[in-house]
Amino acid sequence: MAQYTNASKVVAISNSQLVNGDLTGTDWIDLVSSEIDTMLNTDFSLKDELYYVQLGESTSKILLKTPLYSTDVSNSTYTSVINSESLTYIYEDSSNKQLSPVVYIKEHDTKFPPLTDTDPLIEGKDYYVGKTGINRINGNFKQFLEIRFCWGYTKIPLDVQMLATLMTAEFALSSKNTTESMSERIGDYQYTSNKGSTTGSFSDNISNLKSSTISKYSLTSIASTTGILSNRGIIIDQKFPTITTEVSLPS
Repeated sequence: MAQYTNASKVVAISNSQLVNGDLTGTDWIDLVSSEIDTMLNTDFSLKDELYYVQLGESTSKILLKTPLYSTDVSNSTYTSVINSESLTYIYEDSSNKQLSPVVYIKEHDTKFPPLTDTDPLIEGKDYYVGKTGINRINGNFKQFLEIRFCWGYTKIPLDVQMLATLMTAEFALSSKNTTESMSERIGDYQYTSNKGSTTGSFSDNISNLKSSTISKYSLTSIASTTGILSNRGIIIDQKFPTITTEVSLPS
């Protein structure tokens, strides 16, 4: 389980009301990290994932999980699975990298994935990648898709760190029955509040930040223009399990 804050940040936000020893031997940080994991139903890491998707009729756009992460598809990790013709369309940067978040897309009118005998579509010719998803060029996608793409985070976002720090300080200060104030800035996030004494209670500021964080980072479904698809990546049949691969993405 990832930890979204540490003792030093919690002590700093307390305006000298806490010291490291107040957190020693407690489970506050682990408890808060577990709460945030449950609340957001995601983790802040980079992922390379494969999805099987069934579409409705006349679907020309697929919204993917975000934020999308562009990886070097010309790297040997991917050259055996992409359509090599895509590399003639994908821009090559000054470091000789050809970056795209979509590794490949395969489609078929009648066949269920995995589409082992189907060639991938050509990026830049058959489809293009936007900020949040994939758009078909000239027409619509076929009914069944196999999509592999990269998305996620290179680090824990600052507002998630702030929320974890505030929640941990809330628990720790409650255990000391203090009513003094807390104030701290993490990046662009400024917090100031008077602390009540009831363990587990949240100030309005913490509650607001919690609500906005849930709205911003809760794991979203893949969707098409015809409706929401399964956030397990499968809408074909229960006999097809979700396929998720976690790999070391090439730099």
